Amino acid sequence: MPTPEEARLLDIGPGVPVLLWTRTGYSAEKPIRCTITTFRGDLNRMNYEIGELSARNENA
Repeated sequence: MPTPEEARLLDIGPGVPVLLWTRTGYSAEKPIRCTITTFRGDLNRMNYEIGELSARNENA
């Protein structure tokens, strides 16, 4: 559930969940950044695909 500040910034009321997306970027040797993004949970959906894009069948 959102913090009071998140609820204010996202203009959401009580009972509306948030979605936290955490991304970590790496160099060849170590992590170099971490980004945490907060979305309204009632208006957003994540669709994640991992793997080679060339292996994806666009005609399926």
